[in-house]
Amino acid sequence: TAWQAVINAEIGQGSSVAIYGAGPVGLLSAACARMLGAQTIFMVDDNDYRLAYARDAYGVVPINFEQDDDPADRIIRQTPGMRGVDAVIDAVGFEAKGSTAETVMTALKIEGS
Repeated sequence: TAWQAVINAEIGQGSSVAIYGAGPVGLLSAACARMLGAQTIFMVDDNDYRLAYARDAYGVVPINFEQDDDPADRIIRQTPGMRGVDAVIDAVGFEAKGSTAETVMTALKIEGS
């Protein structure tokens, strides 16, 4: 899934990418993007442990959306010419924190946050 996301996003040498979600697919997307030569990888999530791992392992620029008012604006301000990134990968999935599905599944003890 991660490899396909990076290929579909046409990440290559010198590319910049924003990856939303630092779970398994997001982390593997960062690894694949780095392997294909991405110059700058932004990773947006609310889990400091995962963001720190991604920073240390893949050299991403971590952005915690609970501590940053506007991650998209921060990304734009940190790219040359404030043009933004070349691609964005959504690696969050449908069980995003606070979603109806996540809330119901957690309440029923089917899925933990």
